Amino acid sequence: MTPTQLTAFAAVVRLGSVKAAAAELDVTESAVSMHIKSLRTELSDRLFVRSKGGIAFTPGGLRLATRANELLGLQDQTKREVRDAADGASFGFQCANGLLQFRLTLPIADFVTARIARVGLSFQSLPSKPPRGWSPSAG
Repeated sequence: MTPTQLTAFAAVVRLGSVKAAAAELDVTESAVSMHIKSLRTELSDRLFVRSKGGIAFTPGGLRLATRANELLGLQDQTKREVRDAADGASFGFQCANGLLQFRLTLPIADFVTARIARVGLSFQSLPSKPPRGWSPSAG
């Protein structure tokens, strides 16, 4: 399952036809059909069937429709993060308020800055509720 195959499938899902997906992706209909065929083979599912009324998705096709968008979004996010990291971008960490926050902040900062040049760090406290029965004296 490749990003190109998932892109073709997601376009078919969104637009409701192979022809419209091919036009949007600026490829031939046979190219889109080839990507769909590869997905069908790999996943052992028809994914959808064509009818006069459009496309009817199998349960597996509906599941893939959701996952395809998630995977493509994750791929885009990863590309941005890697580019940003190469440019010396900032990293943020979130930690619950309290002792854990104070014990982790400096070690994390030391670890990251020792290994990555040109990095900025930010720490954000999350609201936290102490466990029932906990008191500062019980530590």
